[in-house]
Amino acid sequence: MELTHGQLYHAAEDNDLERFRELIQRGADVEETYEDHKNIITKSILHVCCGKGRLEMINLLLDAGACISVADKFGQTPLMYCVMTEFTEIGDVLLDRDPTIVDDQDRFGKSALHIASDNGLVDCVKMLLSHGAFADIQSSEGYTPLMVCCYSKADPESVLSIVKMLLDAGADVNMKEMSSRTALQVEP
Repeated sequence: MELTHGQLYHAAEDNDLERFRELIQRGADVEETYEDHKNIITKSILHVCCGKGRLEMINLLLDAGACISVADKFGQTPLMYCVMTEFTEIGDVLLDRDPTIVDDQDRFGKSALHIASDNGLVDCVKMLLSHGAFADIQSSEGYTPLMVCCYSKADPESVLSIVKMLLDAGADVNMKEMSSRTALQVEP
């Protein structure tokens, strides 16, 4: 059977590990990208697998040479997809393989820690900080994870837990964003 565009994607969507493994062994392009018309975005098969929690497929892709820091059109990385879908185990795997990706930023300067902090994802924040994420990383507008957490609409208990974790990790409450406001002054 001839390899065609989209076969890896469909195997990942169907959670068909054996087919996925067979396609990679036969030389399928692990860097192939896919048009996600629903979300109007082009992403790699690694993004797809990270967003769906397909750990074994992710390991197969990485073992076959897939780029761990590949970005979609918004600059979001597979690690960011893991965070958005709360797959911390996969985040651990990615960061164990390449610790340098922990502070990668998207087109807007947001890191995985910004995303986790903004959405009240306590376990993701804990995972990222345990891998050395920089607590004071600033977005393009100067926002730190502490700032986005402080104006987050997430559950108040989660916000409080994340604020404590960020402060324990050395976050500076006096850092200022582009309008010279600190975490205590920013508002949604």
